[in-house]
Amino acid sequence: MAQTQKFVYVIILFLSVCLVVTKVASRYCEYDMDCEDYVCTAPEVSMCIHTYCRCV
Repeated sequence: MAQTQKFVYVIILFLSVCLVVTKVASRYCEYDMDCEDYVCTAPEVSMCIHTYCRCV
């Protein structure tokens, strides 16, 4: 019983982390200004492409 409960807890945690990552990875925008606080690595800049913030 305890092993089943632990398994369910692990699955719930894993799924919630996956949902958070997908929400962070794709951010809705209309203009490039909407992506100013979207974090990218050094040579890339954030831009609004097809209504989502992307690193280019």
